[in-house]
Amino acid sequence: MRYAADSFQNDRDFVIVAVRAKAEALHYAAERFQSSRSFVLEAIQANAEALRYVAGNFQSDKTFVIEAVKANVQALRCVTDGGFVLEAVKANAKALPYASEGFRSVLLSGGEFILEAVKANVQALRCVTNGGFVLEAVKANA
Repeated sequence: MRYAADSFQNDRDFVIVAVRAKAEALHYAAERFQSSRSFVLEAIQANAEALRYVAGNFQSDKTFVIEAVKANVQALRCVTDGGFVLEAVKANAKALPYASEGFRSVLLSGGEFILEAVKANVQALRCVTNGGFVLEAVKANA
């Protein structure tokens, strides 16, 4: 995409196919696509890793990040803000396994993060492996 002609960088379908093959292609798409909320969400739906290449204003927008994770649950792998991760899990407990390694470490050890996630959506318990913590979470959720 980096060396593609402007006509290709401005071709919506071409860019989506390129992003599906390699998420980084979004970075080289025409500015009008990079700044279009609907297009960027479509790109993330095609390839979750595209979230790494969206403009900073989208990455810092909690509402957008939640929409991105709803569009492609695997996009949660690209989210590094704990508050955003928690909100995404509240919206969709199935996103929890896709949390970054740091958040999975917290998950496996129990902790406040997963307790909040379980309080928000009890289905998050499916990802917890610590039996003592499961009991604590169930009590807190009762």
